[in-house]
Parts: sequence; C-alpha cells; structure tokens
Amino acid sequence: MAVKFSPTVLNSDKTLGKYLSGKEIIDAIKAHAKTPYVKGQGNLGAFEVVWLAVTSPFKVFIAIFTRAAGNLCIYSFGAKKEGQKLLAQASYLAHDSIRWIDSVRYGGNLLASTVNVLSPDKAEEIYTHVPISVTKIPKSLQTSFQFFIRNGLLYFDKQGGQCAGLSDWFANLYFQTKANFRDEEQHLVAITNALRNGAGKEAALLELGQVDTTPLLGITKRQIGPVVMNATTEKTASVFQRLKPGLYAVGTKTHRLNFYKGKTCDYIFEPTGGLIALHSPEELKHWSTTWLPSKTPFKVCQLSHRTVSTSRDFATFL
Repeated sequence: MAVKFSPTVLNSDKTLGKYLSGKEIIDAIKAHAKTPYVKGQGNLGAFEVVWLAVTSPFKVFIAIFTRAAGNLCIYSFGAKKEGQKLLAQASYLAHDSIRWIDSVRYGGNLLASTVNVLSPDKAEEIYTHVPISVTKIPKSLQTSFQFFIRNGLLYFDKQGGQCAGLSDWFANLYFQTKANFRDEEQHLVAITNALRNGAGKEAALLELGQVDTTPLLGITKRQIGPVVMNATTEKTASVFQRLKPGLYAVGTKTHRLNFYKGKTCDYIFEPTGGLIALHSPEELKHWSTTWLPSKTPFKVCQLSHRTVSTSRDFATFL
C-alpha cells in the first residue's frame, strides 16, 4: 500500500525511507526488462512532434490564463491549494508545448522525453501540502530542507524547475532496477519514460532537500577531480571522455543532470529534455556546446549505491 505524504513522513529516517521506496514505479520499470527492446521505441514519433508543434501556441495561451487563475485563487480568494494545482498545470502545459524542440534538435539521439517541472497529478500531495512545523522534524532533516524553512515552518510549494530531484530520483531508480536489465539502453529508456510527465511525489520531495546534502538513501557521490573552471567546449568534452563506465551526477550552480558512461555509447539524462544518446566523440562535443555555456563552472561526481537505513548517510554534492 502506497504511503501518502503527511508530517509523519519526516518524523524519522525510517518513515522517510518508506515514503521514498518507490515500489510502484520500480516494479513498472522492472516489467520492461521482460519485453524485447526495439531501438527508438521511446522516441517521440513524427506525428507526435508535429502535433506538439502545431498545438504549442494553444498550450502556451491556455497556460497563461491558467497561471493567472492560479495566482487569483492564491492571492485574491485565499484558495492556496486550488491555486497551486493551477500553477502546476500551467507550468506543465508551457513546458510540454516546447517538448518537440529537443526532438528536432537531437533527432534520433533523443531516446525518451521528459519535462523539468512538477507532475501536476503525481506530485500533488507534496506541492499542495500545508507548511509543517520544524519541531516535528529531526535536526538531520532540517539541515537538508533549510532553504524551504521560514519562520519555523517547512514549505512545500516550490513551482520552479525540478532538475535536482529528477536527477536524484533517476539515479535511485537506476540502482534499484539495474540487476534486472541486460541491455543498458533499454534500462535507461525505461527509467526516463517513467519520468516522462515530470517530477512525481518522490522527486518533488527530493528537490526540496537540495542544500549541502542530497537526501537520496543509498546513493553516495564521489567527486571526480576539482570543479572545472573556465571550461571550453573541448575541455568539457574531454572531461566526459575520460570517465570510466558508470553513472555520474553533473552540476553547475543552477542546474543538475546525469551522465552515463556506457560500454559503446554515452547517455545524458537531461531533465529539461530527456535521455540523449551520444554515439561518438563528435556528438559528445556537440552536446557540450549546446548544454554548457563557455566558462561555466561545473563538477562531476561518480554515483554508487549501498544499502543504508538512515538519512545520516546523505552525501554532499553542492
């Protein structure tokens, strides 16, 4: 039985871990390992790309009015929960309307699509929850959520990008289901498709815990080299080319994503676009050009998994 979010979720390490178990989504991903993998099956089809492009202006128009209605509910009528739902829906519509752009930009290299926003329905119990008193939260968790604590209350109503939460949840799903897949691309596509509609409740909660700690039970991060400063396109591509096979967290001061070094191909999980395959050094260099503006500092951390039972094992990232 799924655990519904309430203040008791943050009462202890054990209750938080139970909430972040993700059994339903993990079981769904594992089920994909039992079916044959057809390359390209997760791509946006030509008809879908055209449909998204044609309907894009209408979705943006609807999103503008939906956002206005949401703000009206919150600030004029005091209906904060209803307003938050409308704001989440508006953000999703606006981002969904431009989903097709990445398909055009990356073509067949975009193996599965996602959006860097809250999933309006899957994360509702998080972003509409009333603030809770920090006196109910252990000190170890208060540190993780400190950016969203004001006047002794923890707020859950963040409506901005969800890149850190999505990236961390992707990593957790990867390690929880890795043993079930023989084909690494099929595995990565299955995970990304599970995140197709944005951040669900687990990713939304993880997003709120991004300060100096990353509340992802069982995931440890080991920084690879120093922070890359004054990076050129060539220097950025070289950093990723030298990595050993495995899953990595990549972060700037304002964005997070995951990099997967595969046996014959590299993959990027970019929350704002989806899963991108890079088949050659040239494609890796091209992606570096489009993703990272020149001289933007970033760092890379190798991700690994171990079984833990407490949130005190949260690992430092940014």
